[in-house]
Amino acid sequence: MDTWLSIRLLASTPAKLNTLAAPLTEQQLRWRPSAGEWSIKEVLCHLRDTCRVHTERMRRVAGEDNPTLPAWDEQAAARDHRYQDGVTEVILPAYTEARLSMVELLSALPPEALLRPRTHAETGRLTLESLVAGTAGHDRDHLAQLRQLRAGAITAGV
Repeated sequence: MDTWLSIRLLASTPAKLNTLAAPLTEQQLRWRPSAGEWSIKEVLCHLRDTCRVHTERMRRVAGEDNPTLPAWDEQAAARDHRYQDGVTEVILPAYTEARLSMVELLSALPPEALLRPRTHAETGRLTLESLVAGTAGHDRDHLAQLRQLRAGAITAGV
C-alpha cells in the first residue's frame, strides 16, 4: 500500500472505531465469543496502547540513527492494564488523541524520512515506511475483528 494511503487509513480509524463502538451497551462491549478471546473493549484498549507504542517508535526512527526498538508484550499489557475493565468513554478519546499525534508526526516528515532504518528486536532491520504500513495493516485487521465481534455480540443478544 502507498504510504500516503496508509496515513489516510490511520487518520480515518478513530471515526470508524467510534461508529463501531458508540451504540453498543457495556455488556456488548465486554462480550467475548469464547474464553481466551478478546472483547470489543479489550481490542479498543489494545489499539490505544499499540498506537502509543508505534507513535513513540515512529518518533525514534524519525529522530535517531537506526534505533533498536524493543519487543512489546501485548498480552502482558492487556493483563497488567486490565483492558476488560477500561472505561470506553476514556478509551476512545485517548486513542483518538494518540492517533492524531501519530498522523501529525507522519504528515510533517519529508518523504525521504520514510526510508530511515530501524532495528526491531524480533523482526530485524526495517524502515519507517514498513512501520507505517504495518500499523495500517494492524488497523485493518482489528477493524475486521471488531465488526465480527460487534455482530457476534448483537446476535448473542447481550
